Amino acid sequence: MVKNRVAARNITFKLNDVEGLAREEFSKITVDDWSNLCNHVNKYENEHILDNFTDSLVFSVNTGSSDEDDFGSVFSDSNDSNDGLAGIEPLI
Repeated sequence: MVKNRVAARNITFKLNDVEGLAREEFSKITVDDWSNLCNHVNKYENEHILDNFTDSLVFSVNTGSSDEDDFGSVFSDSNDSNDGLAGIEPLI
């Protein structure tokens, strides 16, 4: 909102002038302007970001098996570099 207004009025391209224009445009923002912007962002987040995020969530269910620790075989003692995790060890 402010960026577009400043860009439309910026004719000198001097930093001090741009700062003055920005301050002027920020002072013109009304409660309704801010409310509309917040509503727009919330609508976008609800329709796009949150849906995409929750679609990619993966939940692992504890089967109760005590055969392996929480990390499974990822932190095995072998130096097998084919698993892509060579050199990674659990923090103790």
